[in-house]
Amino acid sequence: MSSETFPKLCRFLILKIYHPQHYYEPVMEALNLNFLENKRLLADENILLKLLQGKIDAPRLLERISLQAVMAHTKFR
Repeated sequence: MSSETFPKLCRFLILKIYHPQHYYEPVMEALNLNFLENKRLLADENILLKLLQGKIDAPRLLERISLQAVMAHTKFR
């Protein structure tokens, strides 16, 4: 059995998900999987949130975070 035979068997006989070779988005969507890039972004967001909430004690990391707040323009009457 070649290295491509088993994945083909899974795609067409078991999962019945058609996709062009080396294009896995339809398979990933059908199986509700995330791209590795998305997983990394979510992990980064979780670490940042935990740092800001104080759940992770890492002062050196916290001092490297640059936050910029947008000022709201309001009129006082």
